[in-house]
Amino acid sequence: MPRRQQRPGWLWSEPTSGSKGRIGSELAASAVPDTPMSSAGKPSGTMWTPRTSSLLVVCCLFAVQVAGIFATSIPRHGFALGLAIFTAGSLFCLQLCVAWRGATGWSQRRRLGMLAALAALTYLPLAALGTTWPGMAGFLGGSILMLKPARTFRTWALFALVMASMLTAPLALGTSVRNATYLMIASSGSGLMVFAVYQLRLSFMRAHGESVQLSQLASVRERERFSRDLHDILGYSLSAITLKAELTRKLIDANPELVQDELAEVVDLARQAAADVRLIAGGYWSVSLAREAASAASLLSAACITPRVEIDCGALGDNIDAVLATVLREAVTNVLRHSTARHCAIEANQEDKMVTLTVVNDGVSRAMISSADGHGLRNLAWRMHSVGGELSTGIDGDGQFTLLAKVPTQDARARH
Repeated sequence: MPRRQQRPGWLWSEPTSGSKGRIGSELAASAVPDTPMSSAGKPSGTMWTPRTSSLLVVCCLFAVQVAGIFATSIPRHGFALGLAIFTAGSLFCLQLCVAWRGATGWSQRRRLGMLAALAALTYLPLAALGTTWPGMAGFLGGSILMLKPARTFRTWALFALVMASMLTAPLALGTSVRNATYLMIASSGSGLMVFAVYQLRLSFMRAHGESVQLSQLASVRERERFSRDLHDILGYSLSAITLKAELTRKLIDANPELVQDELAEVVDLARQAAADVRLIAGGYWSVSLAREAASAASLLSAACITPRVEIDCGALGDNIDAVLATVLREAVTNVLRHSTARHCAIEANQEDKMVTLTVVNDGVSRAMISSADGHGLRNLAWRMHSVGGELSTGIDGDGQFTLLAKVPTQDARARH
């Protein structure tokens, strides 16, 4: 059964994502369906959570109002004292309702109705008993700032009007200027404190939501990295093992001695693939362009494809070397899977702080290109982009397929 949608609130609401900026857009672009909530987003086990602290502050404000009721010169008969405590308690309960998470989704009519009820309870003791107590308009003033847009002039003007009434009304009832001023200041302080606690709670929710999003984004990126590495590694290794096994089956009767060598290579390929998978899981996998070029030449020859390999790019940084080696590995895998090639040229050179890798093979039709799975090429494009390079592919009318990868050297990247 789906969980009820969480709305931004104050005292009883769970933290939500809040921010709709850069982090949210990155997560929306990178996340996959049914992404689990990270455990990093769980609140800590301490009892002093912002929710509990907010509730404690509001309860203390209510306790101060109750103490003020008994400290003022309210007639000590049951009706007057009961009415004062009833109105103060009702204001406290309505304030909790306003702070409830659903209040942010209320309609304009419902918000105005709640403010009207708060105003009626606030001014009832003044009208019926002619009595006041410190902070009696605090909950009304705080609710005005919470239920109305606090950034508008009208909202603050209404808040100021309510606070001014705590000066003029007591003066009209015969209260001294000093006491009336104190009542107005106490109400203003209580209202601003209620609003400040509300804003602090929202700020915590937004910050907490951003930390959850960052944790989710890191988890998604790590899964994507693992998926890309696994695809690039196992795709090549399994293609090589399949090719060697088919060659061994053809040679098992004609050349038993060669079969032994091919089987030994199959075993080596399988062991290397297992070792690569372990390194991928640990995040330490790396390959070399020169080594991959030599391995590609051997594999293409076994597939009866004439290779031409020219690697003249000098020493490369580990990151660029690994990316270009991965590009070459995926390119050779595509040659074996998606073409009937007879020739394949692999060239790599460095010129003007730019390393260029070119893989050209024949035997590829446009129909084969359109039907081929593009997941591997998308992975390669992402890898090239991560090191500031670019990847392009194309096919001419003779079925000549060209993969071109260009990436700046580390010195060129450091200069920028």
